[in-house]
Order: sequence, then structure tokens, then C-alpha cells
Amino acid sequence: MQSVRRLISFLVLSILALLLFNSCHREEELKGRLETKSGQTILTVWGSHYEMGYAQGYLLGKNFLEMFDYYLLDHFGGGENYEVNVRPYVTDHCVDPNQTPYGEELAGLLDGWRQVCADSGWSTSSEFLGREVDINDLYTAQFVPDFIYGFGVSSLYCSSLSAWGDATSSDPTVNGGLIYCRILDWTTDELLIDNTVIVVYQPEDDSEIGWVSFAYPFFIGCLSGISQDGVCASYNLGNHNEPADESGKFWPILWSIRQGIENADYNGGGTHDVKDIYAAIADHTRTGTHIIHCAGPALGSNAVLPCVVEANNAGIAIRYPSDEPDIAPDHLIATNHHCKLYEPAYCYRYSRLLNALIENPAVTTQRAWQLEDSVSTFISAMKILIRTDNRDFWFAYGEDLWDPLEDAAYYKLDELF
Repeated sequence: MQSVRRLISFLVLSILALLLFNSCHREEELKGRLETKSGQTILTVWGSHYEMGYAQGYLLGKNFLEMFDYYLLDHFGGGENYEVNVRPYVTDHCVDPNQTPYGEELAGLLDGWRQVCADSGWSTSSEFLGREVDINDLYTAQFVPDFIYGFGVSSLYCSSLSAWGDATSSDPTVNGGLIYCRILDWTTDELLIDNTVIVVYQPEDDSEIGWVSFAYPFFIGCLSGISQDGVCASYNLGNHNEPADESGKFWPILWSIRQGIENADYNGGGTHDVKDIYAAIADHTRTGTHIIHCAGPALGSNAVLPCVVEANNAGIAIRYPSDEPDIAPDHLIATNHHCKLYEPAYCYRYSRLLNALIENPAVTTQRAWQLEDSVSTFISAMKILIRTDNRDFWFAYGEDLWDPLEDAAYYKLDELF
């Protein structure tokens, strides 16, 4: 009897050891690594889009199901509304993800997540839907900002400013280079705050360039991001949502922004700059209402003026510094109202930033951080300050967002690639 017990114990331990070995071996083969700096999570992925997706799914998969059930379904009005209205709308009216550049990454994301769940004994079934989460669910998650007016129940505000040239000449660490500061006003839901992540993408395709995303797990578009060569963009919700023309197939606005940042020369103009982001947005049928603040290096032969792309289902426009003569030519502001595509509406945050820059046009690194502080809200979730010519940035989120600049985590782009 004792020998039987020993045999059973040996078999159980052998199986556990084998499972542990397989899991460790799998992690060694992943095209990704997970690190922590100043309490912030940094995921670096490389390889093909499938491999980058797989690595993210495996390494960030632990809390995804909880986020899906308790954040995403709530955002879309609950499980029943999601199943009856939201998911079928994506299936019927949005581009098949397999026909997009990011379909393979989405498939890798799902496979990596399912594998880590299998290795760890975690469920892949939604508590509220009573079924397995599949690739269409991951795809639907990419449309959170696109469907705010149609299916979403949460707010998405945001603000950003950029300054360069004479405006930043008083900062000896910048010397006329561009300073870009942005606050994401989305939600302070603990699930999202606790899972905030910096993702460093290093695609193997020669036509693409590395970039950094400030986002949440499994959110593979660009909510806020900067490329390896200093082209950056951030998303703000707009205020003119037109009835959707459903004759075309939509795809996520954040994927368009990513295309412009990640492609080394999306528009074939010979350089990588903000015009690539505009071209990527213009090329795809969209739903929703969007404001995208784009910038790049202000110094050197390839310098291009920052711009704000304003777009919805009915049209698209570019706003340049000259469209706001009171603070031209070296400043640009974006909040949540269209200023070029439509007549501007009043926004107290825009007015506060505008008046501050009229009163004192000089913008240093410290002042840019403080100016954004002045327009933060109770749903401010992330804060990013980027210096495109210096190729560095500061990042804070959650309760740390209101801390002074010197307490924020500091990164050099070159050290991330």
C-alpha cells in the first residue's frame, strides 16, 4: 500500500514538474519580456505581428478575463446588450479583422492568452456571457472609443498641448525642440488603472518602425504613442458624431493611428512624419468622432509642423497652429471639440490653456506638466510628457498623475529599443 502511495506521489510530482517545465520553456520561446520600472509595467514584444500578439496575450493574460467581464461589458451596457447589439454590429458593419494588417496580431493575442490560461489553470469563459471569449470579442474591444456615442456608457475626454521653436527656447534642455504633454481622461476604474502598461513594439517588418504604446492589456491600437524616431500622437474624443453611413466597413480609429506611427513611410512621401498619421486615418472608413493631436521632431531637416486631425464618419480636416492665431506659430492645443471640421464649441479646458499661453507663451518642460495639471479632471487616468527631439518622456498614471514632474517615471527612447 505504501509503495502505491509513493508511486502516485511520484506521478503527481512528475506531472507538475512537466507542466512547470513546459510553461518555463514556453516563456523562453516568447518574443516578449515583462519588466517593472518605478512600479510601472513595461512589456517589450518583437517579431512578426502574430508573435508580438502571442507574447502580449501570454504575458499580460492573467487579468484579461476580469477586465473583459467587469470593465468592457459594463462599458458596452452589460452582457445582454453586448451580445444582442454590440458584437453583432461589429460582425456586420466592421472590416473582417483577418483582412487587416493587425488580424494576425489579434489571432496571436488570443492564442497566447488561451495558452497561458491552459498552463495556469485559468478559465477562458466569460462569467456573464456563459461562453468562451473568442477573437470577435477581442476585436470588439478595439472599438471602445469608436462606439462611445452608439453603445458606450462611459466618458472619454482628454487634453493635450504642444510647443516648440521660440516657445521652448527658454528651456535649455530643449532649445527650441518640441514638448508634448497629454492627459488621458477616461476612467479611474481600478481594473484599468492597476493594469496600465507601457508596450514597446519592435516589429520585424522592414517597412515598420518600433514604437511605444501607453495603454491597457490587449488594446493593440494607439491611444497614446510615440515611434522610435519621435513621431507621436494621442487620441481625444470629438463632439460631432454623425449618423453612421453603413454602406462601408468600419475599422478601429486607434488602428489607423497605429498604422501612421508604426509604418516608416505610410504615405510614400519619403519621410516619417505626422502626415503619415493623417493619411492612415483618411484611408479608412470610420465611425464615431475623433480628435488626434500629432507631432514629431521640430528640429532638423525633416521637421514638420504638429497638427490636429479632426475626423468623423462625414469628413476629415487638419488643424495647424495658424488656425489659432492667438497662440501661433509655436503652440497647439487639443481637447474634445472640433475647431476646423466644425465651428468650435466652448470648452473651459481649451480656454484655460489658451489664456495661459496668451499670457505667457514660454513653455518649459516643467511648465508643460503644470499646464496639463490645470485641466486635469476627476477621471484623469494617464499623463505623458514627450520631448520628441530629445527622444525621452515622463509617464504617470492613477494617483501618481498629480505628482510633480520630478516624481514621474522618466524614460529614454533609445534605452527601450
